[in-house]
Amino acid sequence: MRLSRDFSPLVTYMIAAGEQNGNLSEMLDGSADALEKELNHLIKRLLLILEPLITVFVAFIIGFIAIAMYLPIFNIVSFAPN
Repeated sequence: MRLSRDFSPLVTYMIAAGEQNGNLSEMLDGSADALEKELNHLIKRLLLILEPLITVFVAFIIGFIAIAMYLPIFNIVSFAPN
């Protein structure tokens, strides 16, 4: 398992320690909890980065729709005879 890069070093060390001590199931539970905390942390960081980007994207879409609605009205008004 150490040679494959599928598992983090923390997991491989915890599994090795669990095998040596005879409490492999407890170590696997602990490593699952550690990996879950790490994944939750990564998801929170990703959401913190994506949230402002999504807000700006939605603002551009709303602005484009507003301009697309009002531009023909402004063109009609500017070409109307007095």
